[in-house]
Amino acid sequence: MISKCEWHDYAGCLQSHSPVRGATNGMQVMSAYVETVFGVYGRVLLAAIITLACLVTAIGLTTGTARYFNQTTGASYGLLVTLSLMVSAALAVLGLNSLTAMAVPVLCAIYPAALVVVALGIVRKWTDVPTNLYQLLFYSALAVGIMSLFVKS
Repeated sequence: MISKCEWHDYAGCLQSHSPVRGATNGMQVMSAYVETVFGVYGRVLLAAIITLACLVTAIGLTTGTARYFNQTTGASYGLLVTLSLMVSAALAVLGLNSLTAMAVPVLCAIYPAALVVVALGIVRKWTDVPTNLYQLLFYSALAVGIMSLFVKS
């Protein structure tokens, strides 16, 4: 049987031998893990998969955003694509850690409201939800999400 002292020594040993020392984000951890398990070819495959996934997402978001604003404002589609790409390039320079630090508070604020919209969309199939109730629940959830940003955890 492991005594308390031995257990703490063992747990400390596990923690001190982290597979990726100095990793600052999940991408570094995943890259090191894939290279450890699959070797250099695994890392190349991971890079190809992530590149394709990011490229498809970037193309979809760029064209979708440009099309939406083209239809709603009448601005030039080409200009909107160029503007979207310039904003994307400026954000990409910040790096993953900075983007995450900026995005987490925004996402935490809007997630409760998004969940309410999804839940009401599901409930709407079986019953009629009055618009006033829809708006009340949405804005209440949004207020709770925004207030949660100011609560220390």
